[in-house]
Amino acid sequence: VKLRVAWPAGARRLFRRHPLRRGNVLGGRSLRAMDLVLEQFDNYVLDDVYAATTRWPREYIVRQAVSVYCVVWLMSHALYFVFSTLDFYLLFDRSLLQHKLALKNQVRKEIGSATWGLFIMGFYTLPVWLAELRGYSKLYTSVADNGGWTYVAISIVGFIFFTDFCIYWIHRVFHHPALYTFVHKEHHRWKVPTPFASIAFTPIDGFMQGFPYHLFVFLFPLQRHLYLLLFFGVQLWSISIHDQVYVTYGSPLRGIVNGADHHIEHHLKFNYNYGQFFTLQDKLWGTHLPPTKEAVTLAADVRRASGATRNGGAPRGRKAKTK
Repeated sequence: VKLRVAWPAGARRLFRRHPLRRGNVLGGRSLRAMDLVLEQFDNYVLDDVYAATTRWPREYIVRQAVSVYCVVWLMSHALYFVFSTLDFYLLFDRSLLQHKLALKNQVRKEIGSATWGLFIMGFYTLPVWLAELRGYSKLYTSVADNGGWTYVAISIVGFIFFTDFCIYWIHRVFHHPALYTFVHKEHHRWKVPTPFASIAFTPIDGFMQGFPYHLFVFLFPLQRHLYLLLFFGVQLWSISIHDQVYVTYGSPLRGIVNGADHHIEHHLKFNYNYGQFFTLQDKLWGTHLPPTKEAVTLAADVRRASGATRNGGAPRGRKAKTK
């Protein structure tokens, strides 16, 4: 059964008319780049919502803008809270919150900074998501028709090194005195960060450091399922380099991977280790600082000085002080 669509003035000339149905397949450029997550939201939730309210069809750009913002906002919060919380309680050494450089109520402040940043950042990123959604990027679906699995492997390596290079320079520029106070200082409030600090940025800082991930797909072909998987991986990586679990410290990867051991040096000493994934750019441009024992033993030093346990509580055999 077709529903009569009420189009806003002038929209008919810009967008092809389409009946609004559950599971309706849109023609043209839009579908080929339709974000997989948004497509599922349309099929199971949004088609019914719009049918009962505005009756906007899927191809109408205003509907796409509203839908994309809401879906990205929801999914980014879900990723942030689920995986930051898991990391915080399962991996992060919570005795670090008693360090002299930790802020009072720091976790609450990190969460407040991150959620405000996500709210505003969504508006900055919306035009980019819409451009991808409407088919202006080089995202593709068929592996066989686009270089096969060999190109998939090449594109993964290219994505990682391209974004690492871009983020290095964006990050480094944001440390310039003319920009640091207004753009990046917020993230350096967390000198002893927790996993919740992973996206605790000012909105413009978060947008600019995330922009290379979008830019890549406008310059180079990338399989669209892989794009979502890489985005998911990037979020996990951002959390992991703030949890102070030093997986690479003392291993052969210590001088290659810019992990949590390198990133804590950046939070403590500011002008080193700007890279996102690797130490390559820092080594090339003279900003690499190998992790020091002083930095990676912060938690042990706190526990030794205060008698706190790894989970931040009183040591065994000693009652926690109460007021």
